[in-house]
Amino acid sequence: MKRRVQGWAAAILVSSIVWSGEVLALTQAQIIEKLKPVVLFTVATADGKPLLSLPPDGSKGPLVAGVYFSPQDAEAFVAAFKKKDAARGGQLRVQPVSLGNLYRLRLESRGTEEEVTLAFFANRTEVEWALSLLQAAGRKPEDLQGAPLFAATVNAGKKQYLTLQQNNRTVVPVYFTKQEMTAFIDRYRRQQANANVPVTVEVLDLEGILEALQEPTDSQTKKVMLVTPKAALDYARTQSGSPIPTVQPPKSPPAEGLAPTPDPH
Repeated sequence: MKRRVQGWAAAILVSSIVWSGEVLALTQAQIIEKLKPVVLFTVATADGKPLLSLPPDGSKGPLVAGVYFSPQDAEAFVAAFKKKDAARGGQLRVQPVSLGNLYRLRLESRGTEEEVTLAFFANRTEVEWALSLLQAAGRKPEDLQGAPLFAATVNAGKKQYLTLQQNNRTVVPVYFTKQEMTAFIDRYRRQQANANVPVTVEVLDLEGILEALQEPTDSQTKKVMLVTPKAALDYARTQSGSPIPTVQPPKSPPAEGLAPTPDPH
């Protein structure tokens, strides 16, 4: 049974199934290309490969690669590992990596004896903010089923996601941090005659978005753009020998765009 996809990802899928005359799935190559600009962080071994964990208690199952939104959280893991095993821990380092490459690793290993699954870890600050937003919206903590992401909506007669123009395309920016989400909302409000225009932050999750990208969908799903935090990009650029995609945070003015469909679950 497929996991329930919360928030934006589910809304886009529902609207495409109900309203689109032609429903197409993104190819795996298209998904990988879409995810390439997103920079996350793994803990790498001496040979540069992600540190993989075995299933607990000797049970069977895929190997697990920890993937961190924040490089500082990855560094904290390395520091804790060194305290338990100084010899092995001394060979570990934080490795910036493209989400597209991680997705390809998971895809290519599927069904093999060395199958790899990805465990995403958001910073505690962002998790706490996500939980507070859910509580304010009358939802339960268990509604957060994965590492949280954030998108903004307005309701001017009908609910719409705020969008950006990026490379002559309309995109729905989805943010990893409270700081960049609120900065985006502030930019939008400065454009409005009423600076206090109500804007709602919707809590999504990365796992749900990745799952939605694999489902039959119309062109709306293609508009999602995961925005790597500037601090993460700056950190990645300081790591010698760690090639990452060249990508700049979007700078175009926000606008009202896609209208979501309510989650029917």
